Amino acid sequence: RKAESLNPENPLALMSIAAAYFFRGDHPTALDYAQRAVQFNPSNAFSFFWLSLAQLHSGDFQQGEESILKGIELSPADPNMNHFNATHYFALLGQGRYDEALVAIDKALRQHKAGLMLGFRAAVLGHLERGPEAKTALDRYLALRPNLKTRDDYRRIFVPNSALADPIIEGLVKAGWEPDE
Repeated sequence: RKAESLNPENPLALMSIAAAYFFRGDHPTALDYAQRAVQFNPSNAFSFFWLSLAQLHSGDFQQGEESILKGIELSPADPNMNHFNATHYFALLGQGRYDEALVAIDKALRQHKAGLMLGFRAAVLGHLERGPEAKTALDRYLALRPNLKTRDDYRRIFVPNSALADPIIEGLVKAGWEPDE
């Protein structure tokens, strides 16, 4: 906030504020700050990354895909490309484009083996009805999350108020997860 007060057009400050609101689950406010970050520096890939996340978790999957693809175009060899690919996965999953979502999450996993991405992979494999492969991916993910027992447990560890929580949970159920009710 101090950086923003010193320069209301500082895209780094605006992205940081967008991130703070995003992780609080206030996606409309995160969207506003991310849009301003893009406005003041339209060549910054991470401005488009935060814009995309705010759009996607608000449920605007097509616009979110356009934004993340713009970020990838701006920085195709970005050292954080795993985050860009995981965000593209969200856009594709939200649109029900599961085959493409699997390609995106597999790219992200090749770049960085983050445990949470294993859950995303299990969810899309569940949606694709890839039985044993989905169950294997689910088991790997649940081994890292032994306290994940209910749908609300998942919602607590995921982005608050996300339009993507239920599609991911449903994919995990299709992969074989049996949450307690």
